[in-house]
Amino acid sequence: MTLLTAIPCLASSFTGQVIKISDGDTIQVLDSGRPVKIRLAEIDCPETSHGPKKPGQPFGQAAKKFVLDLVGGRTVRVDVVTKDRYGRISGKVLLDDGTL
Repeated sequence: MTLLTAIPCLASSFTGQVIKISDGDTIQVLDSGRPVKIRLAEIDCPETSHGPKKPGQPFGQAAKKFVLDLVGGRTVRVDVVTKDRYGRISGKVLLDDGTL
């Protein structure tokens, strides 16, 4: 048995509600009632902040708002691509209509 079958959130895909937008390329989705951090696969956006004394990158807030407007509070399907060195899942996020 592999780790991918042992942990439900690491299945090949799951459906859940988007509960948080961290920035333009990182969201949190509920999987069976548990929040799961998802890095959007194949997406790299400017960061909103680098800590309390460091401002975010240019357009970081605009990228975050774009993702918030698109998926905030919506139910999405996450197709898991990989897990990165920080333990975050990288995945493709699809809306009900199949839009990525």
